[in-house]
Amino acid sequence: MRKRRLGLVLCAAATAAILSCGDNNPIGPDGNGDWLPLAVGNEWVYAYEGLWVDNSTDADTSVLVGTSSLTVTGQTTHTEGFDLFLLRDISFVTITTPDTVLVSRDTTITYVQSDSGNVYSYQDTHSSYSAQDLQSPLVPGAYWHPYPGAEDITRTVTSVTVTMTVPAGTFSNCAQLTDVDTGDLFWSVSRIYVQGVGQIQTTAVYGDSDWVAEDNTSLVSYTVN
Repeated sequence: MRKRRLGLVLCAAATAAILSCGDNNPIGPDGNGDWLPLAVGNEWVYAYEGLWVDNSTDADTSVLVGTSSLTVTGQTTHTEGFDLFLLRDISFVTITTPDTVLVSRDTTITYVQSDSGNVYSYQDTHSSYSAQDLQSPLVPGAYWHPYPGAEDITRTVTSVTVTMTVPAGTFSNCAQLTDVDTGDLFWSVSRIYVQGVGQIQTTAVYGDSDWVAEDNTSLVSYTVN
């Protein structure tokens, strides 16, 4: 059970980082650039910190620290005929528990479709299932259900005027998207995006009566063409 929960922490961290891609034209109609610019060669480097606390009888705490590097490595075509970008995520995470230290290295590929400001993530080039990362336009109060079949999870645009400081710098007029899960598993995620840059920060808190976890991902550097 403990390994399963720790796996959820790592999975959530990777997922929060993966959702940082967008249109292949970095300059949008307003001249400020897309919220999630996509072009081959674009790269985002993130610092990651996580905490997992077991509230059950075998209570212990795991601390996670690492980095995630996301690169748009190429393009391909879905079997249904639309274009996809390949987003490679290379992550290094050190997991420290009361009795051990584990270093995890993982590489994943996500296939991303951008369609008139709507962004979808696929795990392969033939599946019809996708997560909707963005729904255009980003205006305060707009919301959607990003995961098909998971109506308990709602993503809402809570602001487009946030000022945020991360290791990569201070950004103004950021968009904040907030996920809330009203199901059995408590889950709340805040994502911050900057036009012409992409996703710069993610903060997630989730768990149940037995455990709770926190993930924080912040942009360290980026290259956007």
